[in-house]
Amino acid sequence: MIYINEIVEIRCIIDGEKKLEKGVMSKRTIIYYFSKEHKIQDEKTLGRLSDIAFIKKVNHRDILLKQGEIQECLLFQIKGIIGGYHVDEKGKCHMELFSGQYKLPISVTCRPKDTSSLTLEALTKGEVIVVPKDAFWELALESEEMMKLNIRMLLNALNLQTELRRALLHYDIKKRYEWFLKEYSEINGKISDRYIASFLNMTPESLSRVKKELQGEKESNIKSGETNEKETG
Repeated sequence: MIYINEIVEIRCIIDGEKKLEKGVMSKRTIIYYFSKEHKIQDEKTLGRLSDIAFIKKVNHRDILLKQGEIQECLLFQIKGIIGGYHVDEKGKCHMELFSGQYKLPISVTCRPKDTSSLTLEALTKGEVIVVPKDAFWELALESEEMMKLNIRMLLNALNLQTELRRALLHYDIKKRYEWFLKEYSEINGKISDRYIASFLNMTPESLSRVKKELQGEKESNIKSGETNEKETG
């Protein structure tokens, strides 16, 4: 016969084992991510990263950071899409970033105590690796691989901002959307068009017209190709 207190004890042991197993799996995921996506190979550095970081599951519409708050952690996207938007004095939202480009961490401030000008929101269900900024920079000072990673991230962030600025300032709305399809192909079709329109500084109506125009051109090209095949055949 098993008494209630014995059942509780057994459940506690099982729960503890599950938590331990989950923790081990999380560490393995963190190590795998940084070794595969960011080419960190030093075992000691990977071990330190797995100690200071943790994995957070996010649901659609979860707020990860509010405008005006201090961002104390870097967020590395594993799954899903996260957007960053600014709310102006009239209450209008302006989408300014989407996660995932160049495997960059989702960070809207450079210095540890700066307040965020953006709100970070999960646009889909997903997972992120959360790394405290202070610990990340401290590790970068100790590891050559981490220092190189920091330099790559800064250069990639600068390149991305330059490309986005060029698209917004010099491209018409059609070319802007074509640029978006090329640079953010993994996002297209997975989030609301109103986010994309805001990001590209156009109205949802303008984006809808551009999409219809491109679809019409695609269908026309297909028909033209079929006609050419019949003529040559």
